[in-house]
Amino acid sequence: MDLPGGTCHVWWAPRSAASERLTAVLSPAERERRLRFVREEDRDRYLVAHALTRIVLGAVSGTPPEELAFDVTCARCGGPHGKPRLPEGGLEFSISHSGDRIALAVAPGTPVGVDVERLIESRDLDGLAAAVLADGEGLGPDGTDRAAALTTYWTRKEAVLKTTGDGLSVAPRTLTVSAPGRPPALLSWPDGPHVHLYDLRPGPGHLACLGSLAPVRVVEKDGTELLARAAVPQEDQAS
Repeated sequence: MDLPGGTCHVWWAPRSAASERLTAVLSPAERERRLRFVREEDRDRYLVAHALTRIVLGAVSGTPPEELAFDVTCARCGGPHGKPRLPEGGLEFSISHSGDRIALAVAPGTPVGVDVERLIESRDLDGLAAAVLADGEGLGPDGTDRAAALTTYWTRKEAVLKTTGDGLSVAPRTLTVSAPGRPPALLSWPDGPHVHLYDLRPGPGHLACLGSLAPVRVVEKDGTELLARAAVPQEDQAS
C-alpha cells in the first residue's frame, strides 16, 4: 500500500464491521484489554479501531499486522500511557472512535491527530461549553444548532491536542480555534506549536477533524473492505 510523502490517509469504518475473527490480528494485551470493556458497543469500537490500525500500518510498512509492536511511552513522564507510535518511526498515526464511526489517520513523517465525535447530546450545553470554549468563542443564540457548534469546537481542539500528544492534560479552553462555519484553524495557543486543521466527512450524526504539524493532502478512504477481508479465514480466501 503506497502512502506518498505530504499525504495523510484517513480510513473510516463502522462499528458494525466488528467480527470475532479480527481478534487474530490483535496482540494478547489488546485482546485482554478489549474484554475489560463492559458494554458490547465499546468492545466493538475497540476491536475495529485496533484491527484497522494493524491492517493498514501492516500494509504500508510491509509487516504482518499481528507482528507490529507499538511504543506507548509518555513523552512527559515516561509512563506507559503515551500516544502510540511505531518504535522504528517513519509512520505517524492516530485513532478515534465515537458512536458508529471509527477513524484512523496515517501520515509519513509528520505527527497527526484525528478526532471524531457523535453530535453532543446534553441538556446543559452552556455548562459543558464553559469547560471547552475560550474567551471569544460561543455557541450562538437559541434556535441555532448549538450542539453542532460545540461538537465542532470540541473536535477541532481535540485534533490539535492529539496531534501534539498532549491530550486532555491541556485544558481545551486554553486554545482558540475558528468558529463553526469557518475553515478550521488554530487561532491561538500561547504555549503550543502551530497545528494545521482539516474538517473531515465522517457521515451523518458525527463530526470530525484532523490535525497535523505539517501541511498534508488529506485522502479519506473506506476501510470496511479491508476489515472484511481480514475477517475471512485464510482457507476460505484461497478457495
